[in-house]
Amino acid sequence: MSVFLALVALFASLDWIAVASNRRRLEAFAKPGTMVALFAWYLTAQRFSASAGDWVFAIGLMLSLVGDVLLLPQINRVLPGLVAFFFALLAYLFAINQSGIIWSVGSVVLLLGVLLSSAGIALRLARSLRQAGRRRLVGPVAVYALVLGLMTWSALSRLTSETPPGSPGKLLALGGALFYVSDGLTAWSRFVAPFPGGRFASHVTYHLAQALLTAGVSLSI
Repeated sequence: MSVFLALVALFASLDWIAVASNRRRLEAFAKPGTMVALFAWYLTAQRFSASAGDWVFAIGLMLSLVGDVLLLPQINRVLPGLVAFFFALLAYLFAINQSGIIWSVGSVVLLLGVLLSSAGIALRLARSLRQAGRRRLVGPVAVYALVLGLMTWSALSRLTSETPPGSPGKLLALGGALFYVSDGLTAWSRFVAPFPGGRFASHVTYHLAQALLTAGVSLSI
């Protein structure tokens, strides 16, 4: 298990170096390699029980890998990549809520905040897409933003439940928040306006998010 975690750290570090130095061949090797290593760690984790939640999350990791490959600069298939990540988020949403959806005053406040934020970002992205003549992406991006918001809310709402200190809820919450930030940075850079360090920041937050979500789900299912 520790070998696969070391590989996750190694591949992720190589990917960050590749993005920072614009080495596309290294990125094409390291970014998918990170998800392959993370998938291997998840399958060999001590708590993997082959339950429905385990397998659904594992499928989500593989769909994320597919999305990573499709969105590589050399391939750049935006709509298929978006579809792959859409279904990955659905898988994560299912796995996170295996123990039930958390409803409380705190979780409802979080839900409203996340949905309002997602709606604001989606509207800004839609305007940029229309201006760029890419109207066919407006609908998929809006639906994706909704599912991303729900997954993020589900992860964050773990903090509002009565769980003991050190529970996987903290890992899930941080992972969900980082995934939200990563996707926001990626979408803004692609569809609105690139900014210095945007790709690097999105890759770092993305890999940290995937690792934290995987650890959190592994401990909670």
